[in-house]
Amino acid sequence: MDRYRSIKYPVWVKYNGEVSKILVEDEESIVNQCWEKISANSRVKQTAKFNGRSLDYEEKVVSLNTTEDNPMEFFKGDNIMAHGLPPMTQCGCNSAYTTPDHDPAKLIELEVGMPFLESLECEEEMSLFDPQRINIIAIRMFGVPIGVVVVKKPGSSSRRSLDDEKVIGQIYDYLKYIKTYTGSRHPIGILTSYYNWRVVWLSESNGFASSPTPSYHHSSGVRNPSYKITTEVPDWSKSQEAFVCSVYGQQSSGSFAERKLIGTPLIKWNDPDLLHFLISALFKMTLSPVDSVQLSTFDKGRSYIYVRKEEWSWDEPTQEGSLRYCDNRLPQFQNVDLFLLADLGGGADGRVWLAATMKGEVFVIKFSKDEVILEQEADIWKRVWRCDARVLRLNGRYGLAMPWVKPCDEADFENKEIQEAIKESVRTLASAGYRHDDLRRRHVGLYKTGSVYKAVLFDLAHVLSVNKEAVEESVVIMMKDLSINL
Repeated sequence: MDRYRSIKYPVWVKYNGEVSKILVEDEESIVNQCWEKISANSRVKQTAKFNGRSLDYEEKVVSLNTTEDNPMEFFKGDNIMAHGLPPMTQCGCNSAYTTPDHDPAKLIELEVGMPFLESLECEEEMSLFDPQRINIIAIRMFGVPIGVVVVKKPGSSSRRSLDDEKVIGQIYDYLKYIKTYTGSRHPIGILTSYYNWRVVWLSESNGFASSPTPSYHHSSGVRNPSYKITTEVPDWSKSQEAFVCSVYGQQSSGSFAERKLIGTPLIKWNDPDLLHFLISALFKMTLSPVDSVQLSTFDKGRSYIYVRKEEWSWDEPTQEGSLRYCDNRLPQFQNVDLFLLADLGGGADGRVWLAATMKGEVFVIKFSKDEVILEQEADIWKRVWRCDARVLRLNGRYGLAMPWVKPCDEADFENKEIQEAIKESVRTLASAGYRHDDLRRRHVGLYKTGSVYKAVLFDLAHVLSVNKEAVEESVVIMMKDLSINL
């Protein structure tokens, strides 16, 4: 064995359209050297685009990790051409390559004759609260997240890294996120160091994961979930009904359900069944039903992210009840305990969520580590839009609480009355001494006072101060950014 290990042999690695040659001595060197080569290339590819939806697991662990000896029936495809496929290495003509931070599905992008692979997409993810990328890749089908891949750097401790309770806790939280916020009933996760692989799922999905896998020809694909907050423009002139506290729980259930994850034994990169194993996992993801995400009521029995001043957990409301969207007056926040109802996306400044108090009062909260920027944004909301906005301390970070306004869609921009409301909001912002420096159509929101439309511009972390002489120029620039004629 030592004699063979002393012989270096060439391996060709393809990344981002370029093929490189490296020399390796043994199978683990293949993985480690390929990782180093690709990681070096990855550093020049980093961009400021953050559109993933991941959780910041913050040292959270699982309370129970169970290994099933025969957890998933392998799908045996007749046209699979490669066995024992070495990660990130060439495996014959017309074969594909995989990379540590992009598209693990490329590992099986071969002449396999499986159409369902064509509908899968992979996307890098970011933290729940912070604008930073982490080692998570979401697998989507028709835009719906159905699974997740957590990538750990390979090495001598790669086996232990896939058993680490913090790593298991990280993928547990992301699977819970997919189930709660995107509707996939049985999300499946893949843990990999590229030297070892493991498939995991939530305990309530054990029956689904272990059930026989049908022929892929019979897959109907994932249905798009019903995930609309509301299509109505909020009317801030309507009086709010008095809230009856007994309808809702005064605090979360406090149950803190056991964090249990079930997974397969580890399988090595050169195992002849690895390709079948990964195809089985990916195909099983596509078979999960997708449920509608309910955003009009608290759903008893449904887990939400429950955020407190210094921490967060998964928890359930004690009672069901209707939610009501706040107007320009926010709740008093006597106890800063919130349920996060929907992920509204994020950018370079942080994550934005639809949130609700224990009384069902709904508003928007934007998380960031920079308290100063949030305070400045809150000040603009209050001075320019005459709306209540406050910076709260949540999960050891800061969050800007704002009223919810309906984001404009393309049909709204064709409405003449709404166009006039948008023009008025642009002029109001400029007259107050500000110009939005990153204005897009997605940054325009609507509300009504009676039958009259009003517009506001949000995502105000990027505004420039302008003097009186520059007001008209600022109006022209912002209207051009919105593609609206003056």
